[in-house]
Amino acid sequence: MTEAVSNFAADIIVAWFSIEHIANPDIFWANLGKCCKGTVLAFSVPMFGLATILESAFDVHFTRQLDGIVHSQLYTHASLNDAFEKAAFDPVAEWVFGQDALDFKRLLDVSLEKKYSPVLMEEVDQKLTFILDDLQSTVDRNGLADSI
Repeated sequence: MTEAVSNFAADIIVAWFSIEHIANPDIFWANLGKCCKGTVLAFSVPMFGLATILESAFDVHFTRQLDGIVHSQLYTHASLNDAFEKAAFDPVAEWVFGQDALDFKRLLDVSLEKKYSPVLMEEVDQKLTFILDDLQSTVDRNGLADSI
């Protein structure tokens, strides 16, 4: 993919959750800058967000974002801006989304499972499930979503 963006002409390049797997992302972004003017890049990448903070803070939380074997890069808003500058691309639209709230619920479920009775655990689980969308919306609006 690193060389493909500059070796093959395209009006639109689509890269859903793949750029973070590129071994040399600097080369990818530089090669993207060699594309014809007007080329559109539609992509998604994992971001340093609430899910990353949770997996750093709690040992019981399975690492999903900071996996050095799978991901070569975890993006921040600043690093994406640097990448856009390197590629001479201007963002025209953005969709911030994530599963941070689900990760938070999973962290609580794993942590509380051995501390709460099954009946209480079921009640807590239902209440947490009920607030997931609102919680994720808050995370997204505040720039802490795990994906963009």
